[in-house]
Amino acid sequence: MAVSTLFAPFAAYFYRLRGPHAWPGAREAILTIEDRIIQATHWQGKGSILNYSGFKEFLTLFVVLLVAFIAVIFKFVL
Repeated sequence: MAVSTLFAPFAAYFYRLRGPHAWPGAREAILTIEDRIIQATHWQGKGSILNYSGFKEFLTLFVVLLVAFIAVIFKFVL
């Protein structure tokens, strides 16, 4: 517990270890805070973003619109 208190990210749970408003789950929350941070920042989807539903269609539409925009710009500039 001492190592977790010194090296873990600071959280409000440290104030709940002792005192008038002590919380019984504070110790467990401090010991598992790094696991919960890692779990929250991991990608929840399956596979890469290229397998994400609709991403390929969006990318295709973006490229087509970009080419059309560049063609219009060159038409008016030249």
